[in-house]
Amino acid sequence: MSDIEISDSDDSYHPEEDMGDSDSEDYTSMESDIHESDDESFLSLGGGWSRVDVFADKRPNSVPPLRQAYSGVNPNLGISSDSSVIECVKKFITGDIVAHIVECSNERAKHFFEENPELKETVNKRMPSTRLDTFREKILVPMMGNVDPGKNIAIDEALVLWKGRLGFRQFIKTKRARFGIKVFVMCNSEKEWSGYCYNFQIYYGKETSDSYVLPNVPGANELSISEKIVVHLANSVLGQGRHIFVDSWYSSIRLAHFLLTQETLMTGTIRPNRGVPNELRGEKLINHQASFVRKDNTLIVKWNDKREVYVISTCYESTLFVEKQQVLPGGRKISFKKPHMIEKYNDFMGGVDKADQLLEPIDPSRKSLAWFKKLGLHFIMLLMLNSFLLYKNKVNKKSTIKRFILKAVEEIIETHSPKGIEVREKFIAANPRAGRKRKVEEVIHAFIQLAPTPGGNQKPRKRCRVCKVEKKTRYCCDGCPEKPGICSIEHFKEWHKDVGGGPSTSK
Repeated sequence: MSDIEISDSDDSYHPEEDMGDSDSEDYTSMESDIHESDDESFLSLGGGWSRVDVFADKRPNSVPPLRQAYSGVNPNLGISSDSSVIECVKKFITGDIVAHIVECSNERAKHFFEENPELKETVNKRMPSTRLDTFREKILVPMMGNVDPGKNIAIDEALVLWKGRLGFRQFIKTKRARFGIKVFVMCNSEKEWSGYCYNFQIYYGKETSDSYVLPNVPGANELSISEKIVVHLANSVLGQGRHIFVDSWYSSIRLAHFLLTQETLMTGTIRPNRGVPNELRGEKLINHQASFVRKDNTLIVKWNDKREVYVISTCYESTLFVEKQQVLPGGRKISFKKPHMIEKYNDFMGGVDKADQLLEPIDPSRKSLAWFKKLGLHFIMLLMLNSFLLYKNKVNKKSTIKRFILKAVEEIIETHSPKGIEVREKFIAANPRAGRKRKVEEVIHAFIQLAPTPGGNQKPRKRCRVCKVEKKTRYCCDGCPEKPGICSIEHFKEWHKDVGGGPSTSK
């Protein structure tokens, strides 16, 4: 059995797991859930840290402005609302990438190395990075050039399942795969683009730490390995006023200060042994209580919900809190105030997890004796995910990734196979069930009142599927599945603007 590296990244704490259910939120000033004192000995701490007056806390310097060449999709990409699925796919899986895959496939590679024996040394079995680094560099070109990473960026690790013998295989008990190849991923965390992969790096073990050396970034080589990974992934966006979200495996006070010198903000959970003042660590807090300390532009909060968590930020101030509700066993609800910076961490830290959630149901990988084949297929699926997000945001917002990939396969066959359509029709003729479609009946979409429930509620109500406000409506669409709630004629038209069914009417 080969050695397994056990990653300690599973020890990182994600406060979103412990925040409880929430039905409403409202930003307000904190009133009574923190310690207050006018005693200077209480307010002043060692190492330049001081306690925060939540009613008057202010960041000493202004936040670095966001500087980006464009927002969202690259305007030179040539994608419009009329673009097809295959056009979006070709923006990421380019001809250069396809040529490289063909060139490096088994049969082609055999003949290629026979004709060019001097190039065979470029692949070294003892240096795993020689297997995929060239491919990685090629696919990063469209990833980083087609879509802007956004203001809010998440950096986290993903684990590609691998249970075979491998020197750099990792074990992370909190991941679903548990055993596999660790990949550090940088994703867009904006709502519309959440899960878009902008950059990534394969982890080949501690002995390959030299790959994170950054000679063009002064002072970066003095950081630890986990800190260097953040700077390495975000190197292309440093100095642009971006906001990076990380978990406690990466974050530290030193990293936060370093990123500030690069005009980059950081927010993340932090382990108490990474420079958190002893006075804050030893402070006892009751449930739903917070305590803040500040040093220049760096703010640390200690928050107690189900357990204590520390969050560091170089962006936020302590004056804003969020009104939350938690449902206790038995249905009793309690209201409390949660720090705004923790709420924002929960909102923007999930970019990498979102990518995993989208890819997991359609994962095409199978058992293989070659780890680089399975990992390479995973990277191709990342390209397909990025293509899907481009298509969804620019062409069809109601598309799903499964339908997108099926449509892409169909268009690729019809476009690149001279007899693609003929072969498809012959296959359907020989297999009638494969091409059988459900009979489409004319559906009239009508704006009507919800019918009373037999033996139940005589005036049922539903939440409007367009505005999604707290107030519910008695009206719905009679023609749509599940009869979605619609509160007005305007929202009825908006809901059906992309529906190609029967005529619409109102009653």
